[in-house]
Amino acid sequence: MATTWPVFALLLLLSRRVGSPTPESGCLDASGVNWPFLLQHAQTADVIIDQEVMREMARHSQLAGWLDDTCKAGEELVATIKMHWCSQTELACASTSMVWLNWKIWISAQSGEDMASWVSQGGHWNLPFWQIQLLSGLSRHRFALGYTQWEMESLGLAGSEQGHVCTDLKADMPEARIVPAMLPVRSYGLERCRSWCTELPFSNKKNSHASLDEEDGRWLYAGVMPGEESCMCARHVPLRDCPQRSGDTHAEDTIVLTKMTDAPRPDTLLHAWLRGEWSEASHPILSGAAESLHTFNFGATVFVSMVFGHMASFLPAFSVHLEDLSMKNVILYVLDDNAHKVCRKLSRSGFPRYCLRGSRQGTLQKYEVVLTYLSLGKSVFWFDFDSFWLQNPEPYLASLEVSERTFPPDDIAKAFGLSPAADADILAAVDADSPNQVMNAFFWIRYSLSSVQWLVALMNWMYRRPHAHDQVAFGLFLGVGPLVDQEPLPRPPKWAPLDPNVFANAARFAGLGYWGQYEDLILFHFFDGWNSNQPGDFVEAFATPVYQGIDMFETLYFGNESARRSLVELSRIDPVDPNSYKDARHADSLGQGVVTSRSDPILFAANSE
Repeated sequence: MATTWPVFALLLLLSRRVGSPTPESGCLDASGVNWPFLLQHAQTADVIIDQEVMREMARHSQLAGWLDDTCKAGEELVATIKMHWCSQTELACASTSMVWLNWKIWISAQSGEDMASWVSQGGHWNLPFWQIQLLSGLSRHRFALGYTQWEMESLGLAGSEQGHVCTDLKADMPEARIVPAMLPVRSYGLERCRSWCTELPFSNKKNSHASLDEEDGRWLYAGVMPGEESCMCARHVPLRDCPQRSGDTHAEDTIVLTKMTDAPRPDTLLHAWLRGEWSEASHPILSGAAESLHTFNFGATVFVSMVFGHMASFLPAFSVHLEDLSMKNVILYVLDDNAHKVCRKLSRSGFPRYCLRGSRQGTLQKYEVVLTYLSLGKSVFWFDFDSFWLQNPEPYLASLEVSERTFPPDDIAKAFGLSPAADADILAAVDADSPNQVMNAFFWIRYSLSSVQWLVALMNWMYRRPHAHDQVAFGLFLGVGPLVDQEPLPRPPKWAPLDPNVFANAARFAGLGYWGQYEDLILFHFFDGWNSNQPGDFVEAFATPVYQGIDMFETLYFGNESARRSLVELSRIDPVDPNSYKDARHADSLGQGVVTSRSDPILFAANSE
């Protein structure tokens, strides 16, 4: 967040005006961590992360070993390097460093004297400069939803700060829970507590298994505890009007509560649209989506993708191809002027059925458009635009509602914690060598109020962690993998994998491909390189050589059937033995297409000495 708003740039300016102090005595000690070496490097180097720095850090692999207040500014630099490094590999590691850095900022802001000392010591280490260099590229979104404030309120994503009620703090409050914070919540207030109570499962002595995805199991109120060190989530507690404030505070035993926002029902939203309560200015996305509903086959799934930048040049070929497949309910979320212009021109000719205009470009927009149609009562199939449809998927998806599972076998599904496809609320892409290594390049989500609430919680979690890969977050909210920090998550929905021999991923990364027949394929996702807002070079660094130098868009959309088939069949792999499937709940690797080895000179050279 400090890189989106120019906080670090301001600190850099202040550090130069405050001047450099004498370094802390601990920063001159090389007996443990070689602080003098790191200080000289921070002051003189053009690049802070090189082999010598990584070798020094590898000598002290545990973050806690660095953070003993021996050399405060140096420790902040190390935590910054760790966050940069971990954000591309291990989210829990990055979150630990982020929490520690946030805490240092908070304690340094307690007084002007504390701030001046912190800024001065950090300036001596060039800390704000390196934080700009290392952290500004980590954000996978820029805290930008395309919704207006009115749309946020209509969808239950934001609530009015008016209409507060109060309750008295008592020792016995069975239907309330205090949520301790790792940092004081004063800078977030009721909005932060409301979001935490959205994610926190509700339980009491009578019903220890109720959770927020049950109709009668949601917290009704959220509030900030006295002292602003924690939040309260409450259900049925004695309420009263809040007393008149004395100055800017309430009594120590008084808790101010705000009502939790809730997911609206589709008929409520559609009635608001039909009554003319929405305008293009106040509700541009919702009103556009509501208008598009008349173009759909009743009750059918909506197929959604987003388009911007160079992808717009392939829209004509994409439209002709999907029209040939008789795919009807296709919506394109167009995120720049050129994509909108091209899409509208094609739409006037009959396909796609509708072009929904968006205003932002980032990882949140994928879920934004899915949430929009889900809230209007439609089941949604999301597919990244770098996917090629080989068949109309509607008959196959309809068959899953009534047929038994074909992938994986029932015994494997049970062992991996998967639901039958007919019972699943979400069907998602998976790796070829793991039935639960989930991906979010394409997925189907069934409409229900609990699905809406689950997706809102996912978006809220991602919004507050801009360094988190959206695919990692997606898997985390499906119950795959351990928690990465202290915040609770909602109960995972029932989900099942899409058969990778029917919905295939190109063999561009380890564990991907298919071993079935080309004629059985419905979708082929080929990875154009836009990977959760990370530049293509970063993606290519971990790609297999199978498709290097090949323009997949050109061949798939403009090549003949023979060329297309030859390209897809490069992803055929040997059949995977179910007994060798990897369980993503218990990872033995980084799990992000990154393969490490003990011969890596930077990661392990110091350990071999």
